[in-house]
Amino acid sequence: MKGRAAIDGLSGNANSRPGELGPTASTGGADFAFAPDSLRAQVGQRVTWENRDTGVTHTVSADGGAFNSGDLASGKRFSFVFGAAGSFAYHCAIHRDMRGTVSVGP
Repeated sequence: MKGRAAIDGLSGNANSRPGELGPTASTGGADFAFAPDSLRAQVGQRVTWENRDTGVTHTVSADGGAFNSGDLASGKRFSFVFGAAGSFAYHCAIHRDMRGTVSVGP
């Protein structure tokens, strides 16, 4: 199973549903990772992460504290609206090697 981030108003790659765009959190063995590890969004856009891993809890936690999902059990979602431009590095607080970045522009 996979986690996915969706961005309102943008279409994703050929493997995603309309309105979805990475990053995707893939878990399995020791390969816990957000992939792709970077994402572009616009100020005011909502990014939604969904944990699609069976039996695995993750978080989506901004390095600078701008957002924190808390524990996301399988099937749970977390959304955040980016209200300012900038680069927002984030990680899973449980699996510290899971890292990603959202670059927000005007």
